[in-house]
Amino acid sequence: MTNMDSSATMPLAEWLGYNTATLAALREQRVI
Repeated sequence: MTNMDSSATMPLAEWLGYNTATLAALREQRVI
């Protein structure tokens, strides 16, 4: 558990960036 913060930082940033792009694409297509 000692590396949890270090290893989780980048995946979280990538996850947020992916979802931001996905939401933007969905909103463009009026899916949501």
